[in-house]
Amino acid sequence: MNVEKGKLKCTECEYIGTIETMDQVTDPKPIEGTTPDIWTVCPECRMPEHFVSLCDEPGCKKEVTCGTPTPNGYRQTCSEHKP
Repeated sequence: MNVEKGKLKCTECEYIGTIETMDQVTDPKPIEGTTPDIWTVCPECRMPEHFVSLCDEPGCKKEVTCGTPTPNGYRQTCSEHKP
């Protein structure tokens, strides 16, 4: 079974990728005396942390609405593609 796990969509510009295609940046103004946070940033619009998970069915661009254990592993799908 072919699935596209880990798809994310930026809610600002609708860029679609995976966590590997997103940029990681260090908080430019950390609170003094703390460890700076690492933010996940859209490579297109540069907005941090504005992502939703997408259905793992190939080609589907709908948001995840359910998660289901299957014999081939855990699936995160929209209601249309629920196993």
